[in-house]
Amino acid sequence: MLESGNLALSTGPVRDPSGKVTGSFTSIWRQEKPGVWRIVFDKGN
Repeated sequence: MLESGNLALSTGPVRDPSGKVTGSFTSIWRQEKPGVWRIVFDKGN
């Protein structure tokens, strides 16, 4: 999260139903108002 508190990054694995890792994701979030976050970028690999 940025120091301003209104932009954040999340990343992690993508798993199939058996739990095997099949990829990864990166998402950037923007806080529009307290408690309301929207995805502004979402990419899977």
